[in-house]
Amino acid sequence: MNSLYYVPLLMISSVLSLLGVIPYAGGCIIGIVGLGILIYHSILSVRSTMVVHNLSIGRAIGSILIIPGILFLIGACLTFFLLALIGPAVGNVFSNIISEIGTPIP
Repeated sequence: MNSLYYVPLLMISSVLSLLGVIPYAGGCIIGIVGLGILIYHSILSVRSTMVVHNLSIGRAIGSILIIPGILFLIGACLTFFLLALIGPAVGNVFSNIISEIGTPIP
């Protein structure tokens, strides 16, 4: 059932991405249209999930957003953890570079 709206929206998105490669093709307008297509696709996904599985709107939204939400939180936690590990090492590198350069004489 999702392919009824997914395929036409995918074709429109593909044409917009090709236009984005061309300089001066109105990048802002392409971005706004792409955002509109994303919102429209999300609304249609919620509606089709509601109808096919006989769910309320809240449960349909939750079933669509729960996995991407969990993946986003895991990715954000891993990013912050890695930055916390790498931060002191990067700070030491920059302090060593500054000490090797020395203080400029006025």
